[in-house]
Amino acid sequence: MKTRLFLFTVLVMNCLTGFSQKYLWSSQFGIADVETSAKSMAIDADNNVYLTGCFTGAEMTIGDKEITGTSTVMDAYIAKFTPNKQCVFASSIKSTSGSVVIQSVATDASGNSYVVGNFESDAQISETFKIESDYKDFLIAKYDATGNPVWLKGTDSGIEPVIKSIAVNQNDGSFVITGAFTGNLNMDINGGNSEISSGDSELAFFIAKYDSNANLIWTKTMSGSGTGTGNLISVDEEGGIYAAGTFSGTIQFGTQSMTAASVENTDNFLVKYSADGNMIWARSLTGSKLDDINAMDVAGNQVVIGGVIRSEDLVVDNAPEVTMKTLDTSGSWNSMLIVSFDTNGNYQWNYIAGSINQPTDVKTIAIDKDGSIWNAGTSFGTYYFNPDTEDEARQFPSKAKGGQDMYLMKLSSKGEVLIGHRVGDATREGAMAMAVGNEGLLYVADMISTRSGGTASPVNLFGDPITIPTIGSNYSVALLCYQQIYATPAVLPVIKPGTAFSQIINAENANGDAEFTLYYGTLPEGLNLNPATGELSGTSTTTGIYPIVISMKDADGNVGFAEYTLTVSTGTGLKDYQQEAIRVWGDHGAIEVSTSTSNCRVMIFDLSGRLVIQNRLKGNDRYTVDNGIYTVVVEDSISGKKSVHKASVY
Repeated sequence: MKTRLFLFTVLVMNCLTGFSQKYLWSSQFGIADVETSAKSMAIDADNNVYLTGCFTGAEMTIGDKEITGTSTVMDAYIAKFTPNKQCVFASSIKSTSGSVVIQSVATDASGNSYVVGNFESDAQISETFKIESDYKDFLIAKYDATGNPVWLKGTDSGIEPVIKSIAVNQNDGSFVITGAFTGNLNMDINGGNSEISSGDSELAFFIAKYDSNANLIWTKTMSGSGTGTGNLISVDEEGGIYAAGTFSGTIQFGTQSMTAASVENTDNFLVKYSADGNMIWARSLTGSKLDDINAMDVAGNQVVIGGVIRSEDLVVDNAPEVTMKTLDTSGSWNSMLIVSFDTNGNYQWNYIAGSINQPTDVKTIAIDKDGSIWNAGTSFGTYYFNPDTEDEARQFPSKAKGGQDMYLMKLSSKGEVLIGHRVGDATREGAMAMAVGNEGLLYVADMISTRSGGTASPVNLFGDPITIPTIGSNYSVALLCYQQIYATPAVLPVIKPGTAFSQIINAENANGDAEFTLYYGTLPEGLNLNPATGELSGTSTTTGIYPIVISMKDADGNVGFAEYTLTVSTGTGLKDYQQEAIRVWGDHGAIEVSTSTSNCRVMIFDLSGRLVIQNRLKGNDRYTVDNGIYTVVVEDSISGKKSVHKASVY
């Protein structure tokens, strides 16, 4: 268990010259002197990105698509961009007399997109799809891959429920939502009746699961006299469901109860449900002040949450020996906070950074394919992202640029700082949403505005040779696309003790020859990394598991990272009884995996290192793929141990 506290002490004027990721393109939109926001982002298997937010105005152009609003109230939008900057579609969600606020977007394996939010009076996504209510209620809308509305559903409850987040199960297309309500709420949005009750609570958390046609599968809520709100929701590869939110007083999930530490402020919770709706575990994060969780992502065996910490005594209920403290000494502001759990709810580590007298907020988190963790948000004041290292190049000073700035950073899966950067000038900046895709793509949604009394001026983002002009004195949105250097293969084979080993690590997307460096961790005795070729080679006799991070720097100064777990073992990585029961072979047009255990998941990578299939093994599985050579990784979902196989499809 680790706590990482990163506090500014003495400013070293040795800032990086630019953001160490290759800039590809940007697209900006907004309306002069009225507010446009970015709220949520999702990405599909083809690296298309979906962005939602709100705007006020009669007309707005996103990419080359024009959308219309009502000009007097707040409306919402959804837009889809390809990796080549093409705007596939942009559509508004609007009301004739009230406001529409979209909170979250998600996509399924077929390229359909779903949005959730709240509306007042009425809402429409087309002339065909409209809903009405006499109150403030919530809505869910589905679009196909080209942006055509599929359906629009909503409640008409009279109790003003809120919906905050949506996530889609990529295996079966079902989706889950979370939020809060008071009284009795009918969760059947297809015309039936399935009510839940808040009981003794003035405001109760809910979670509900639907199939792709919006038919209700199940719904759950909390119990107790306290209050609770679900703010974030995610689904893992096996269909497990994770919700994070706030609570006060005493509440209960299933048989597990938790009590807030403060009477005046809310605390935070993290809860996991099975695909069938059974509560598996729940964790509380309690402190004496108002601490907020704003972001969450789940991938592999990681559940990562982030937000702000104001308390000096924040604890997780199953790790009471670890006390997390804000770095703000003024008593008025907050530091940024990231906390990592495994999928069994075990606390792993936390990261805290920020100024001693200014706020820093985590707004968004995205776990990359190798388990490293991107996060971004807003920042004031001056501090270091990584002051504990003696290597100044890795300290990443975060120097105030004049007010609210945008920061972007990357941590390893163990919480080690890989990248830390900040941008700002005469504008107000803030990263609100982000997503990572295959082949190293990184998307960031930045909100930009001139400061009070300022004038519209260009914004230089992360040191790249581009400028994005602000639009008037209110916020506009800039969608940014970057290309990361990433490594292939994605997984290294098990090293047998006493046997010569050699593996070339390739720096994909690098311009020219890359320079390879062991950035974190220790290689097994007898193994070496060639800095010019990326070859790991040698003979080791020391068995063990060695987590490492390798950096790859190209001729343009762009830097990528490869996170690996090196295993030196006489076995293949899995438990013996499981390894004996697993067979992997290529066939005509498919890869077949046969197993007698249900505790494994399979990941299939092509020669470029791109993850093409990820699924839970059901027994005798057949995966249709294009002709080629593939790496098949079978992972024990309990122990995390892996075996690596090759399969040729012809």
